[in-house]
Amino acid sequence: MIVLALITGCFVPFGAFAQIGSSVKAGNEVIVKQADSTIILKTKDSSNLFILVGNVVLQQGRSLFYANKCVRNATNKTFEAWGKVHINDSDTTDIYADHLRYLEDKQVAYFDGNVKLTDGKVVLTTPTMEYNMGTHIANYKNGGKIVNKKTIITSSEAFYYSDIKDAYFKKNVVVNDPAYKIDADSLLYNTDNQIARFIAQTTIKDSANRTIKTKEGFYNLKTGEAEFGQRPFINDNNKSTITANKVSLTEKLAQAEGNAIIVDSTRSTIIIANLVYQDRITEAVLATQKPLLIIKQEGDSIFVTADTLFSAKLSELYKMQEIAAARKKAVEDSIQAAADSALIKNCLLMKLN
Repeated sequence: MIVLALITGCFVPFGAFAQIGSSVKAGNEVIVKQADSTIILKTKDSSNLFILVGNVVLQQGRSLFYANKCVRNATNKTFEAWGKVHINDSDTTDIYADHLRYLEDKQVAYFDGNVKLTDGKVVLTTPTMEYNMGTHIANYKNGGKIVNKKTIITSSEAFYYSDIKDAYFKKNVVVNDPAYKIDADSLLYNTDNQIARFIAQTTIKDSANRTIKTKEGFYNLKTGEAEFGQRPFINDNNKSTITANKVSLTEKLAQAEGNAIIVDSTRSTIIIANLVYQDRITEAVLATQKPLLIIKQEGDSIFVTADTLFSAKLSELYKMQEIAAARKKAVEDSIQAAADSALIKNCLLMKLN
């Protein structure tokens, strides 16, 4: 037997609606804030169904649910919503979709159809998505996209931690930006500080046609600073290559540590050392810790070794000498100032005595 009741112009916070068969924690009951009309059904298995139609607004804690139509099973503590579905989660995250299925006790939402999540930092779009209202974690498994300013990241699967702005992308990860493109199997990315962390084989290609292959490390996509481990390989538009146990990059400087090998195709040189610095603008190179320079010539090669090797244009050498001389003078002046201060102090002590 099915009992049916029709209520129009419903705006009641439905205390009964919230508590029929309810076992959710206090303060987490689902209540109806608004609906143009409500149909109440009681099914054969004694389930209570509430059908809400028109401008539906529900609330659970600090979260608000909006839809054109909603059907709630008060016994199972679940509801489904259709048409312009919108969730505002604690005034920080907004989610939109065509359809929603919600588990009230677990506070887990399942969305499908034109799903979009935005939290003021990013816009996430996907065909289907699961979102935990308690932990504020979203995940998709059928492909999706996150847009953060000018950076666009696509993948087959992803988890997005809205509270800490961390995203974990899996399978067919592609990062597109005006300054670079990244292809990876897996990738960690923080939408706040824009730092990407590499945990699998990754290929990076920047606007200068420089290619980086690495398995671990990080890349600050905002500042250009980066660090790569597990012997990354850097190819600078086929003009030079760098490989080492670890490579650190800034906009101006590259530092290679641990069995570093620098191959310069334009100058026909190879530098092998345990520590190498390279000016990314002038291409000046400083190698230390058992460096070896190999100059390739027709039919022969020249091998040069020393405590330190420096390779650059003569103007760069003069510049380095000027900087070194200025630093030396600053140190000498500091030492002299300290000595003068000590002498004055001793003279004063002698007068006092």
